[in-house]
Amino acid sequence: LEIGSSPASIAFGNNGKVYLGNAWPAGVFVYDAETLQVEITPSDEIFLGGNQLATNEQFLAVIDAADYIQNSVVRFYDLQNHQLLYQMEVGVGATDVKFYEPTFITDNEINDNYRLYNYPNPFKNSTRISFSISNEQNKQNEQNTISIYNVKGQRIRTLECINQVDAKATKSLYSIIWNGEDNFGKKVGSGVYYYRLKTGAKISKLKKMIYIR
Repeated sequence: LEIGSSPASIAFGNNGKVYLGNAWPAGVFVYDAETLQVEITPSDEIFLGGNQLATNEQFLAVIDAADYIQNSVVRFYDLQNHQLLYQMEVGVGATDVKFYEPTFITDNEINDNYRLYNYPNPFKNSTRISFSISNEQNKQNEQNTISIYNVKGQRIRTLECINQVDAKATKSLYSIIWNGEDNFGKKVGSGVYYYRLKTGAKISKLKKMIYIR
């Protein structure tokens, strides 16, 4: 197994690949997760830099080895095709990179009795976001909206839910279809998105969905 001269970190992708960061000389090795056969080496020059790595559902982040003289650089690659998407300087001496899911803090979270979910998930063309509330709560005629966020925590779409009231039932069913467009009618890119329900002054916990174009 070829692991380079100075292995520094390892990361696992959801694409069936294993990524090994080499500190010196800086570079990235890519292996098939099942066979552990090397597919990409630093000599292929697909990835710039190396050292520390991190992955999430969408990206591979690679940070250069810090030399404590120049700013370190983090580069973000698409996990599916290894295309360089973005790079940024992160200061002198930076040595690590990690992904965190966005956190939204509220004092008015509603409980899980609303059964907020979307189907299908992952989805390609559209997904239906649904939830239910009791008819007693529904009598308050509060506005129910779904907010959708990208991985940066930016709200990209707000949807008003459609009430499908069944007079014989004890709960009112709500649903809305999201077609992968933002508030300006533009298709968003493939990746992970988050959504939450707001009913009156109450806000739900975040739910995660995956959009595939």
